[in-house]
Amino acid sequence: MPFYYDKEVEVQRSFLDAFLKGEDRDGWSTPGKKSPIDICLRLGNPGVNNPPAELAAFPRRQESEWPIASTVYTKFYLSAAKKLTRDAELETAVFSYKAPIGEVSFETEKFEEETEITGHPLAHLSVSLQADGHSTPSDMDLFLTIRHFDKDNQESMCSAPHNARYS
Repeated sequence: MPFYYDKEVEVQRSFLDAFLKGEDRDGWSTPGKKSPIDICLRLGNPGVNNPPAELAAFPRRQESEWPIASTVYTKFYLSAAKKLTRDAELETAVFSYKAPIGEVSFETEKFEEETEITGHPLAHLSVSLQADGHSTPSDMDLFLTIRHFDKDNQESMCSAPHNARYS
């Protein structure tokens, strides 16, 4: 992921130094000197662990405000048919899996036009735990991931640190 490259880590370090330590060597606190929003757009599928291809495929864009002025908030709903749809369905469903290796996935229909998902997706879920016969769990971790599949149904991925996992 581009955020782990040396240049990107230095940008993060500079930002944190400016606002946590008061060491503003790059002008973060000077109005107009640094763009407050710098977006890395994940376009295409440059492959995995190929930094030069990622840097070429993932353009950057600066914005001046958050949320971005052109934001169109769009609600999606999880359906009983395991779809992520724009239509609110009244039908309820129960999905289960055996932890820790199971998962529940929902898919959208193919988007007809290029779509950018930027910001802070929000999910409302009702979840519960069930004993597996040996013990009763007292807590759970949920990992919600938005994944992109290209027109050839290949997942678009990027480099990851050596200890990262995708599921």
